[in-house]
Amino acid sequence: MKKTMTTTVNDVNGKVIELPIALIYSDDYVANIPQSIVEFETKRRSNKVEFGILVNDKKVIEEHKGCKGFVNMTVDAYKKSTVFSHLHPRRELLIGGTFSCLDLDNFAEFKKLRTYRAVAKEGVYSITKLTNFDPSMVEAYKKYDAKIDKETDIEIDEAKAELNRVHSFLQMQLNIGVMTQEMSDRIYASAEKEYYAKCNNITNKYFVSSHNWLLKNQKKYGYSYGLIAM
Repeated sequence: MKKTMTTTVNDVNGKVIELPIALIYSDDYVANIPQSIVEFETKRRSNKVEFGILVNDKKVIEEHKGCKGFVNMTVDAYKKSTVFSHLHPRRELLIGGTFSCLDLDNFAEFKKLRTYRAVAKEGVYSITKLTNFDPSMVEAYKKYDAKIDKETDIEIDEAKAELNRVHSFLQMQLNIGVMTQEMSDRIYASAEKEYYAKCNNITNKYFVSSHNWLLKNQKKYGYSYGLIAM
């Protein structure tokens, strides 16, 4: 396993994006992935909406186009399949991130489903059940996710409050006539840009924390997990 401190990620258009985050990539991660999954991930990686594919060994059971936040697959197809892959498209300055709680619900629920994958701009997240897989990992992950989700919301609220303070100050300066509208607009635009950058960094930190939890708990819950560079 290789720990990679990275400040850049190639987005789906090949543009280099600077991200102040640290991601752990699993150079030694091994999963027996059907060629149809590899082809799907290569073909669909640049799409702006989610796509999903379910495969039973070499046979494609189902493939669907979804929306920006989700893709629906049928329960019957899940029951027949051994591997699922889908996309995690995000806006430019966000990484795609690892599995959601719903992803892990599906991963644990369908016994035949061995491997679950998510294709993102930073690589492919992959999780595979081992013979001693413990489905209680999902509830443990949800508990952790709720904790860091709350912390993330607090940080974003604090950033928003700071932007509001800037707005109030500028409005006061306008009211007493010591600042022009043009100057006020310029200062606020700069503060707003900084606010959105903070929100992106906070959200990326949330995604990285989730990724690290899944890495940390592999042995405890009987699964193999990694992020593979594409």
